[in-house]
Amino acid sequence: MTHELIVERLDTLDSHVAAVDTRIEVLDQRLTRRLETLAESVQILSEQVGRMTEELTRLEISMRDGFSEIKEGFREMREQSKKRDEQIDRLLTLLERLIPARE
Repeated sequence: MTHELIVERLDTLDSHVAAVDTRIEVLDQRLTRRLETLAESVQILSEQVGRMTEELTRLEISMRDGFSEIKEGFREMREQSKKRDEQIDRLLTLLERLIPARE
């Protein structure tokens, strides 16, 4: 191989390497932009999940409080019902004393 042919092939190889380097750089830039977009999307989704988690926690607490209030309401209703039953029993006893028994 002559010296000129070697230089020509090395120049061709250099231009191919430069083209490959340029292509790699372009692909790297595209990949970087896509990764940045993906990171932004993940951040947005993370924030949305965080807000949803907070809302679910508040809802759970609210439901627990609501169930406690319902439970307390039923307890109060039972107590009132028991008191009314006792009052009715006393009224019936008084009525039985006031109304003479018919035989």
